[in-house]
Amino acid sequence: AIFLKWICHCFQDQECINILKNCHAALPEDRGKVIICEYLLPNPDETTPDIAGNSVVQFDMSMMVMTVGKERTVKEFEALALAAGFQGFQVAGSAYNVKIMELFKKN
Repeated sequence: AIFLKWICHCFQDQECINILKNCHAALPEDRGKVIICEYLLPNPDETTPDIAGNSVVQFDMSMMVMTVGKERTVKEFEALALAAGFQGFQVAGSAYNVKIMELFKKN
């Protein structure tokens, strides 16, 4: 497995896809996964995000100001995973507003 913690939010989508493609290529052919630890933005259709969701929005603004990156929603991370060639994606756990996502090379 490859573990990425607070890496993807520093980069724009294309750079994230390139990083994930390199991870995909480094994994064994028949198995392997990338574990990503990141904040997740609340879904846009959530009308009342909780306090943890509000703090992620603040982190998103900070990333926009300090880097070219951003925080993402679950759907945005899943799209990055698929674009990089991964066949499986799941949110495996969370602690407060930090989520653990798994990207599987094969289903």
